[in-house]
Amino acid sequence: MTAEPEPPDQPVEDPPPDKEAPNTLEHPGALHSVRNTMSGTFYMNAANFGVDGVSASPLTRATGRVQESVVRAALDRFVTPPRFDVALGRLHRDRVVVLRGLRGSGKRTAALTMLREVGASTLYALSPQVTLSELAQRDYDRGAGYLVADRRVADADDSDFDWGLVRDRVQDEGAYLVATVGNEASNPADGTTHVDWVMVEPERVLRAHWPHEWPETLHEVLCSVNRVSDVIELARRLAAGESPDAAVTHLDGRAGDVVADWFAAGPTRRQVLEVAALAFAVGTDERTYESMLHKLVEHYEHHDPEVRPGELAAVEDRLRQRRSTLFNENELVSAVRYRDQYGAEQTALCFTVPAYHRHVLAQLWARLDVRFWDAVRDWLNGVAGRHGDPVAVGLAELADVSFGEALPLLERWAGGEVGAGGQHTAVQTLWAMAYREPLASAALRVATSWVTRGSPARRWAGAMAFSGDIGVRYPHDAANRLWQLCVQSHTASGNVEMVLAALFSRLVHDTADAGIVLSVLRTKLRRFSRSSADRRLLVIAIRATLAVLSARDGRAAFVEFLVSAPDRIDLVAELWASVLCYRPTRLAALTALRQALDTAGPDALDIAERLGRALGATLPPDEPPALRSDFQTLAARKGVPIGPVLAALLTVLTEFPTGA
Repeated sequence: MTAEPEPPDQPVEDPPPDKEAPNTLEHPGALHSVRNTMSGTFYMNAANFGVDGVSASPLTRATGRVQESVVRAALDRFVTPPRFDVALGRLHRDRVVVLRGLRGSGKRTAALTMLREVGASTLYALSPQVTLSELAQRDYDRGAGYLVADRRVADADDSDFDWGLVRDRVQDEGAYLVATVGNEASNPADGTTHVDWVMVEPERVLRAHWPHEWPETLHEVLCSVNRVSDVIELARRLAAGESPDAAVTHLDGRAGDVVADWFAAGPTRRQVLEVAALAFAVGTDERTYESMLHKLVEHYEHHDPEVRPGELAAVEDRLRQRRSTLFNENELVSAVRYRDQYGAEQTALCFTVPAYHRHVLAQLWARLDVRFWDAVRDWLNGVAGRHGDPVAVGLAELADVSFGEALPLLERWAGGEVGAGGQHTAVQTLWAMAYREPLASAALRVATSWVTRGSPARRWAGAMAFSGDIGVRYPHDAANRLWQLCVQSHTASGNVEMVLAALFSRLVHDTADAGIVLSVLRTKLRRFSRSSADRRLLVIAIRATLAVLSARDGRAAFVEFLVSAPDRIDLVAELWASVLCYRPTRLAALTALRQALDTAGPDALDIAERLGRALGATLPPDEPPALRSDFQTLAARKGVPIGPVLAALLTVLTEFPTGA
């Protein structure tokens, strides 16, 4: 049995547009409290020290309705790039335009600005995985604007003919569409849709965000900047009072020059291995780092025939003070003091400037041959399961430098070839990638490939990825992919329904997007309740719905959802009615609902009364009295009297003796 093909960006609903609840997790500290049922609390110690705060993006939803605050931020102090008017004219004329250019060149911000310029009052972001066939067939709201950011280009699905079909559809629907792609996208024959994008001059961006005089040295630095976000971050630092000399150290280009100079100076083999090990051990303590470095040295000696076994670890006549040498003589490395969860002061190793992390890996990739990288690969296979958090951060950085080098490791670990720890690290790597704008769409593609075409172990790893940060970033894709996996549960290990519940719980606690999961389930329940539908799919939908409604982290997740979105009570009641009226799940549903209400906290009575009223209006005529009777029977069987909260719900149900 296969899942119905369904575009991942529809037909699920977004939260009501008038409720713009924040759904941003500050990066990187938010990684300390990520909830996921796979490994409990995901405590990524390395995140504080190893992720470049300049290039890392907050973990926000990337699909669905674009919040007005995001649009306002894009329009705020927007500087018109060189080819903006060309692209805007094409959007006016054809209603479809594709911006092709380097990542970081401001394409997404420009796209939002252009859509608002042509009069699109409501903006939607579609999945980067959407195909041209799906774009040519989907429905569009008249007058709305649509954005496909970081779209992956497939040669077989990027012809001018296919884009012409998309253009015709968008024009017929009276909408507007802007897509952004990388430089690898081919230019269609007549060039009617694609515009080669050119980044705005960095000095103009800095002038707009920090209108003050600056020294000549800053002019020189700006000439090498190739990301708009770097300039905005520079302006933020200058406005905060940092000196120009201090502020520019965080520019990606300046950091790259420092690292390149270090490698050009001819470091020893051991020094190179020290920074290579640190790239996958950022944030660890000295002992952990030294243990990981020792293993890397062993693997390197095995793979490089020019090095005699034990040569790099040879013991000298005097005791070698390697730790102080690493701290004091390597300008790329620093030791940071911090307090752990017990209040004790600890030391963590990190790169002196977070941006050094990626550039160290870039220099290693550019300078060292297959013998070195074979040693690193074997070493990572050994440490992935034991030191998953820092390894995941490092592998995400490597994916930014060479995705082809990182992917085979992810595939192997996700497949369980190095044990459950390796699976966890593969998932954590995708979560770390979700924080970076350029890498997030790649992480989405990897998770999707595992769910749709992987082995049972990889399908389970993909499901776990979607239940965490990938699901927060792309909740529409996650809800639909996990539903497909529920339909094909025989192809995956583990209880997939519980993973969908984990996604709902995560979205409830950390975003305003949990209604997307509930809307997917309502759509399935309605569709498969028809007499002509496959009964097996209805059963799957009911069981998945019960798992989601039973999800809890403290109090029930659906209760948390109703506290933040009280106007969605009818949606929740419709789902509860489905699982309560289906006799095979009735007992489990009664038990779950009673437990949820008994632990609902200070909002319990209000929620019980409102839910009872909505249930009474939704249930068939004979169900309210039957439910009251079944709750009383269950209470008598368990020997636990009905509490005041459940009694409040049942009292409201008495208002519906013969249905709504």
